This record gives sequence, C-alpha cells and structure tokens, in this order.
Amino acid sequence: MARVICYLDGTREVLFHEDDPGAVYVQLEQILQERLGDEVVQLLHQVTEVVEDPEDELRSYEASLESYRHCLQDAHAELCEVLNLLEAPHLNRSRITARIECLTKSINNEL
Repeated sequence: MARVICYLDGTREVLFHEDDPGAVYVQLEQILQERLGDEVVQLLHQVTEVVEDPEDELRSYEASLESYRHCLQDAHAELCEVLNLLEAPHLNRSRITARIECLTKSINNEL
C-alpha cells in the first residue's frame, strides 16, 4: 500500500515502500527537497535527531536509576547497622554518629 500526500493546490505525491520506514524517509526527504528546499530538509534532519535521541536519554535514566538503587541498598544496610548498634546494651554514640554521617554523606552525593 502506498501513502499519498495531497497538497492544497490539488497536486499529489505518492510514497511507496510503506513497510520500510527507511525508504519512506528517503522518499519524503526527496519530496521536501524538490518542493520546499534545503532548509526544510535540514529541519527534517534536526527533528528526526531529536526523535532518535530518547534512546540515549533512556539509557541515561536507566544508569541514574541503577545508581539510585545502589544508594538505597547502601542506605538500607547502614540503617540496619544503626539499628543493631541501638539494640546493644551499651550505646556507642560515636559509632552511631559515624554511621549516620556516612549515610547522610552518601545520600547527599546522590542528590
């Protein structure tokens, strides 16, 4: 099946290869070049770069989420250690303070 571009002046362009997005892109690029010029083709390239960019952005988000997950795991381990220190018969305030400071530093580094 082909796609048809209908212009306001009544003319039409037919895009073949609907099942191949790359071929459709090339045909559309040629049509825009012939009808509207280089500036519009450059704009098309800029827009398609922005559309393709989300994959890179998604990888960046995934890396951030992984970093946050590790931070939360470390925070959880530190909090469990602080709870263990609080259950001891004699509180060692300096060790508890050191653990909480380490936890605070770790969280601040992530933020």
